[in-house]
Amino acid sequence: MKSQSLLFQDVTVINGSGREPQANMDVHIMMDGGPEGRVKLEESLGFCLLRAAYHARCTLEAGVTTVRDLGGQAHLEFALREAIAAGYCSGPRLVLAGKLLSMTSAGAEAFVGMYREADGADEVRKAAREQLKAGANVIKVMATGAVMTPGEEPGASQFTLEEMRAAAEEAHKVGRKMAAHAHGSAGILTAVQAGADTIEHGSLLCDSPEAMRLMAERGVFLVPTLAVGIMSQHAKDIPAFMAEKDRRLLAAHYRSVRLALEAGVPIAMGTDAGVPFVKHGDNAVELPLMVQAGLTPMQAIVVSTSNAARALAWRAK
Repeated sequence: MKSQSLLFQDVTVINGSGREPQANMDVHIMMDGGPEGRVKLEESLGFCLLRAAYHARCTLEAGVTTVRDLGGQAHLEFALREAIAAGYCSGPRLVLAGKLLSMTSAGAEAFVGMYREADGADEVRKAAREQLKAGANVIKVMATGAVMTPGEEPGASQFTLEEMRAAAEEAHKVGRKMAAHAHGSAGILTAVQAGADTIEHGSLLCDSPEAMRLMAERGVFLVPTLAVGIMSQHAKDIPAFMAEKDRRLLAAHYRSVRLALEAGVPIAMGTDAGVPFVKHGDNAVELPLMVQAGLTPMQAIVVSTSNAARALAWRAK
């Protein structure tokens, strides 16, 4: 197997050729990767926006030309996208979800400004339309609980089929994609049936051959974000509930990637940058982890270039 440094060099060469964008399909540009795993209420919005501009510059300097932000903060990321486009600061192309859509959840308090709580299909439809009105390129929904939200079980389903279908319909009718945060197999299957275009994390996908079959048939991309396992290496520094959940999912997460690859599920690279100890600019850390999960070094490069372009609908399938 190639060394990590050589793997990174290959990515730079391919990206520099201009043939494909080097993309990170799952980031949170407003989050700083600190151990708390939450939005700090004592920080001003101005400071948060300036820090996000720094994150964007670090990401671009690392060779990543496109990122998909799947949960920002109070829509500040839209201002950052505008500033980058106008040349006031440097950064990658930002593909933005705005606020992620969730059922009533403790996450809304832990990540102030990131969540748009909605209960029932009609309210979800309205919430999706709000993000599109703000300029969202993609709609993000919570199909299951989250590792970083207190009191939630990652394997437990959240949004129903009808709720996620409403979000998918709103996204698709204006040519946008829907991304589904999903750890548990039941939530993954429901998200795919509802029309999700990408599954974020997919930690327990290994428990549902049916979900894998449908993902392969429909071309639904898995964005594994194996880098989130770095949190379990810092168990003493992060909240105990996060460390316990992250550690519990780790082995299944790698098994899910291997089985998805064997089943023909398309895979795209994402790191969930911004979560504890997953820094912006360290995007390439995901590639050797995917190799550990069963991809070849070249496959790991492809999933962060041409596959990412396909998942964004920037390249023909």
